[in-house]
Amino acid sequence: MSHFVCFPGSDRALLDRLLPLAGKDPRTYSSAAGTVVVTGAGGEPTTVSSCAGTGELTVRRGDPSLAGCSVTFSPDLITAPRLNYDPFGQHRLFQSGSFGGTVAYASDPRLLRSLTSASMNAAALKGYLCLSHVPAPLTLWKGIDAAATMPVTWAGGGDYAGDVEFHALLALAVERRLTTGDIGVYLSGGLDSSLVAALLVQAGIRPRLFSLDFGPPYDQELPIARTVAANLGLPLTVVPARPRHVLRAVAATARALPQPFGDSVTVPLYLLGQAARDHVSEVWNGEGGDQVFGGWANKPMIAALTHGGDMSEAAERTAYAETYHRFWGLTDRLLAPDLRAASAAADPFDWIRPALDRDACPTLLHRLRAANLHLKGAQNIAPRMVALAECHGLRVRAPFFDRALAEASFRLPPEQLLAGACEKFLLKQIAEKHLPPEVVWREKRGMGVPSTEWCLRPGLLGWDVRRRLSRRRVHSRGWFQPDLIHGLLRAEDPTAEGTFRRRRVGEKLWQLYMLDVWCEVHGIA
Repeated sequence: MSHFVCFPGSDRALLDRLLPLAGKDPRTYSSAAGTVVVTGAGGEPTTVSSCAGTGELTVRRGDPSLAGCSVTFSPDLITAPRLNYDPFGQHRLFQSGSFGGTVAYASDPRLLRSLTSASMNAAALKGYLCLSHVPAPLTLWKGIDAAATMPVTWAGGGDYAGDVEFHALLALAVERRLTTGDIGVYLSGGLDSSLVAALLVQAGIRPRLFSLDFGPPYDQELPIARTVAANLGLPLTVVPARPRHVLRAVAATARALPQPFGDSVTVPLYLLGQAARDHVSEVWNGEGGDQVFGGWANKPMIAALTHGGDMSEAAERTAYAETYHRFWGLTDRLLAPDLRAASAAADPFDWIRPALDRDACPTLLHRLRAANLHLKGAQNIAPRMVALAECHGLRVRAPFFDRALAEASFRLPPEQLLAGACEKFLLKQIAEKHLPPEVVWREKRGMGVPSTEWCLRPGLLGWDVRRRLSRRRVHSRGWFQPDLIHGLLRAEDPTAEGTFRRRRVGEKLWQLYMLDVWCEVHGIA
């Protein structure tokens, strides 16, 4: 992967601490004003416009209209790096002032970790437990912060031209991202990735498709992926993601991530990249389709509103928080006393309150989409997909995370997003021009990662989960109180812990397991 780190001045001691983290053959640009280090190769390139002590360094990803992260340097001046307009989270910027008052900046927080004590940020841990990702501007490293990003105000109103306009916008989003090189598509069997593959074919590209196989009875999406591949006449590579494959890849996945991500799809996505890198240089996916076109993880909220009238702002925030199905409301039971006290001032509602701004988005449907773009998209899905592609030397493209497309979607009347019980209604109207009806109009399932079976069934992966989450290890780590975790581990009978449905048990256990692995490989105590 390709990243940069920079700091004012030319402090040799600071440089010596940063360079070991910069990988092989880092490029260093120094002047009296400051020092810039460019690291890595593969994935998205970092470009330097001049090598003579004056110039601009930029990382760009995805949408060509997003300038990304950049820094300008000269013999007399080095600017603080800029995080230019990116509402989708494909670019992030981090800083640390923990070394003698000098503020160092980096496009990846791991490049700054030698400047910190490598101790746990309690507030960030609380955020991870609530959301399954670390909410900006926090990082799990104490002393390193992300550049704060506010939710984008997506302008509504204006004329709506129907599915013809959006078909053209989607085709343009694909066209804008086309580059030279071999292209692959991560094909889940769902509507969004299937449509991306179809639009690439329409653009004259014949991508190679990659689909996951979780094994029976958890492989219900694989026949749909095969149907799409056959319909488009494209080669399909099936990537096994059984417990043994997941266990072998979990440490490497954790090592690839700049922050922990607790969704159980994370290791399977690593496995897809591992398979794809032998065939292609660029991978495309359907990420962002739910956020832009209303694939409602928030459907219970909409149903409650339909049948019960308007929600108060407080009730809306609480209902939205509960869509995460993690440890929201349970952190006091889970955190050890010292971490609970250290994180007491962190109010989880502060992370979601700005995203549900009624003044910016007066319509509930659009407000939920804006919140999902900011929280579930820009702080979770997008940075995770970038890291898991770049660790394999792959570029990644997500055409649904497109500025023009997203802006136009906020002009849609609500019934084009949710027509009765039919989600993503407009997108399905577009997709039926390219895909068979049994793919387009079937009920949404999502990627059914069998995390509960992974964590609770006998076998090497289940054993490793129990080892890492055992009372003895939990006590030695000192982060958590073991009783709640022990109750989850006893949930072979879904009624054993009445608070949790069986599927949610696996999601919570996997989130804690991935945190333990991630902290171990990154040396966080």
